[in-house]
Amino acid sequence: MSGSNNRLNSKRAIHFVSSLTLTSTLVHIALRFIQILHLPHNCIIGTIPPELGQLRHLLSLELHGNGLSGEMPRAIYDLENLQALNLADQYGGDRECTKTDGRVVDINYRMGGLGVRYEENVGLTGTLGPEIGAWRSMKGLYLFKNSFEGVIPESIGNLRYLRFLRLK
Repeated sequence: MSGSNNRLNSKRAIHFVSSLTLTSTLVHIALRFIQILHLPHNCIIGTIPPELGQLRHLLSLELHGNGLSGEMPRAIYDLENLQALNLADQYGGDRECTKTDGRVVDINYRMGGLGVRYEENVGLTGTLGPEIGAWRSMKGLYLFKNSFEGVIPESIGNLRYLRFLRLK
């Protein structure tokens, strides 16, 4: 996707994104007004781009069941209107998928096992920051089957509309 004449509405952007990696260009150009980004089990591998934090209108981010790895970018906490976040289930099970270029990836390995060495994927890592309390409208938070460390921040108590919380 290049050039300034590209215009994608939400429906077309979702269809277009399902076969790609999440890139900063795609986030900035095609998705800036999107409210729901629902791409579960789409063979998305790699890290979550921090540019997702620029999607100020986003209400729901669902990337579960892919092969994401690395730390959850702090920019995710900038999504103040977020009501649902599902980053669960980034590894485990017997899951292979075929990318649009024909490569077969196994999400149990970092980068889908496409690297030189097969390094086990442990999902998203790092700690949950106190900024988690900024999601004032959060209703559903699903982060299980990842490798987050540390304690759950006290600020999670600020999420007064939270109805669903699944961390393990």
